[in-house]
Amino acid sequence: MKQIKLKQIGSFTKTHGVHGQLALNLSDNVSFDLLDKGLIEKEAVFVELDGIPVPFFIAENGIRELNDTTILISLEDIDDEKAKQLYPCKVYLN
Repeated sequence: MKQIKLKQIGSFTKTHGVHGQLALNLSDNVSFDLLDKGLIEKEAVFVELDGIPVPFFIAENGIRELNDTTILISLEDIDDEKAKQLYPCKVYLN
């Protein structure tokens, strides 16, 4: 079995809008510029639920910068009601 190493990139702090977008507050050592937008959209982000990292895929064109410390993310198959269950949760990348 392949072991994966996860790096925390921030935490979901709230929903944004009514289409299931989530505000991701970036960790101090992570900036939007450091996250390769093309790479992150092709991979899963892992959300810590009940202490277990669960993979979620980012929707096409589902990431944008809100400000220097926050990005907005749309996850595949996540509507506004499901998004409310994902904060406050830590977010990781492989």
